[in-house]
Amino acid sequence: LAPILGMNRGTLLAKISRKKDFVWIARQLDKQTSEAIAKLKIKELELRPEWKRFYPNKFAAGHLIGFAGLDHAGLEGVEFMYDSYLRGIPGWKSTVKDAKQHEVVSKQSELVLPVDGYDLVLTLDVVLQHSADKFLAETCKKYNAVGGVIAVMDPRNGDVLALANYPAFDPNRASQTDTDHRRNRSITDIYEPGSVFKIFTLAGAIEEGLVHATDRIF
Repeated sequence: LAPILGMNRGTLLAKISRKKDFVWIARQLDKQTSEAIAKLKIKELELRPEWKRFYPNKFAAGHLIGFAGLDHAGLEGVEFMYDSYLRGIPGWKSTVKDAKQHEVVSKQSELVLPVDGYDLVLTLDVVLQHSADKFLAETCKKYNAVGGVIAVMDPRNGDVLALANYPAFDPNRASQTDTDHRRNRSITDIYEPGSVFKIFTLAGAIEEGLVHATDRIF
């Protein structure tokens, strides 16, 4: 079993030697690995199907969306921020099993159905997001930049339409990504805009009627 799972034999032995009725040995295996284990026909082993979160747009807005862990708890991004809204309420049932561990349906005494979590809709435009990711990656590679950010916003209401970070990462492979690459630079990093931001201060002052275009300011 150890070679198939790519595990150290001693580590595996320590896991299965615990005085417990049930232990996880490995989770979310790919189909090829699962089939190889099934062929061993070890009666004490059980292969269980599990749900897995899948992010169809892969790298797009990965830093903003974040990702969920093995037990579907949000670990980063909006997955983490809104985890209590997204996860819903788990259900449970009280039942009886026979000697072969088969459920006796007629003996089911209590059943509480699970409740779905809420949906979360972002203001992101997936077309703009893919474009921002593409141009940011090309530019950072061209100038050999360590990192970069592109934020695209709707000037009418402030909606974030795209938020690209470089280096990018795929939430589907979060555990295989360097933690520094998962950092949402657009939110965590401090950037001093300097003189390029003065136009916004001036525009705000004119809009509020505090100054006029002909005023001289020391």
